[in-house]
Amino acid sequence: KFSTEQYIRMFCDVWQRYSAENACNFNDFEAICFHLPYTKMGLKALRAGLEENSSAPITSDTRERLLARYQDSTQYSRRIGNIYTGSLYLGLISLLDFDYFRNFDDSAVDGDSEVSCDLSSATHTNESPTCLSPLLSGQKIGLFSYGSGAVAEFFSATLVPDWRSALFSDQHLKSLNNRTQLSVSQYEEMFNSAAPYSPQDFISSQKNRSGARFVLDSITSQERNYRSI
Repeated sequence: KFSTEQYIRMFCDVWQRYSAENACNFNDFEAICFHLPYTKMGLKALRAGLEENSSAPITSDTRERLLARYQDSTQYSRRIGNIYTGSLYLGLISLLDFDYFRNFDDSAVDGDSEVSCDLSSATHTNESPTCLSPLLSGQKIGLFSYGSGAVAEFFSATLVPDWRSALFSDQHLKSLNNRTQLSVSQYEEMFNSAAPYSPQDFISSQKNRSGARFVLDSITSQERNYRSI
């Protein structure tokens, strides 16, 4: 409970400072992505921020939009879980991919449920059903980065022209749908094959490289050697 309270408090604090220093408010953002230890954590912070906002009145359209876009940003985290530092950027990818699935990829909307993930919940929240228009270049996305109660940061990104050409949306879903379920013993074997925290040289296992594109090959004199496969 204390950790949850700190997350919410730190989001509200850094948002207030950011909005004051940059003369902006929630109405200026098309979406806000969060570091997600679990998917409801960011939602609690967003709701608190919307309630505490003092820089400008929040329109009903803004509230509905931010809550609905938040659902898009959590779709991959619901399937993958917490990836720690990368969770904020997983949320950003999820936001952009699900905008593409909804507006530009009929196969994702009409096809198999495994492929479509959860476009139904991606288009609304329990609080505020809303119809989302496609994301456009020039729109701003807020990003909240957080580190275990010790540090938090709010910054923004602006969508550039032709940003959709940089997406790998279909490949992302294909990778998720093609995952292999491990037994407990298989997971423990893979987990224990990780590089040890020690000064000794290390050569990684060849066994768990199937499907990998980039691996830690070895550690020599405390230098990590990576290679593509």
